[in-house]
Amino acid sequence: MTEYKEHHSKDRKVIFFQYTIHVKSEVDGRNAVVHVSLKRCSKREAPDTCEHFANLNLKAPCRLATINSEFYTPPLHCLRPKVICPLKKGIYRGVNCSLNMDAYNLYPLISDYYWYTKIVGLTLFVNKVNVTCPEFKNKNLPVTITEFKVNHANNRKSPLFQFTVNVTSEIDGRNAIIYINLTRCFKREAPDTCENFAHLNLKEPCRLASVATEFYSPIIHCLKPRVRCPLKQGIYRGVNCPLNMDAYNLYPYLLGYYWNTKVVGVNAITKDPWHCSSYQGFAKRVN
Repeated sequence: MTEYKEHHSKDRKVIFFQYTIHVKSEVDGRNAVVHVSLKRCSKREAPDTCEHFANLNLKAPCRLATINSEFYTPPLHCLRPKVICPLKKGIYRGVNCSLNMDAYNLYPLISDYYWYTKIVGLTLFVNKVNVTCPEFKNKNLPVTITEFKVNHANNRKSPLFQFTVNVTSEIDGRNAIIYINLTRCFKREAPDTCENFAHLNLKEPCRLASVATEFYSPIIHCLKPRVRCPLKQGIYRGVNCPLNMDAYNLYPYLLGYYWNTKVVGVNAITKDPWHCSSYQGFAKRVN
């Protein structure tokens, strides 16, 4: 955003804005989240007097451009050319865009403070999948994933997955452990920039197939035939399996990193591996 100017009405109830928005590449708002952070400060341009006041996550911001009744509607609707989704590459200008300050009276303890608002746009993508880990490339693991595809466009809250799980021998989930390792990297496909972020051990993964409330539940429950324990030999297919990306908002410092997730299944007694796959994605700032 550039060329920002503002002035107030005589009664100070309305602010008029003039600004320019530069869009360098197309943004699909259906797969985006806008994070709004609000701070209040006792003194102007004195960060040491500031305190956190509120956070707001706006999912599927495309809908913001179609709403007429919110207090922020006039600044959006005055932009030319008109804002539509996906947001096309180009220059958007707003002249005398108004914002009614009556809405801010809804906030408690708002008077006598300086207010700072930070707005960050975020899009999450799964952009690469290794259905077999490199270290197991020449081994025939009992459980493998093939025909993996991701569709980001058809669901506002989550990508949709299509994949096939091939089970060549029965897996007793009661004696199994699934290791999940999450790393974050400053650069794409640059291991020397990566650091370990989290490690999770899932014991007795049979119970995963019976839980309906976890963020990963829709993916497991969409497999056909239904996943049961022990995991029988056969072919399991998932079509349009959703993964709610809200869960990723729980991770701090998400923005600006490439994320690698590695999933390894082993026998808890013999330590023999029966599955390995890795997934790469990135958190993208939307300007």
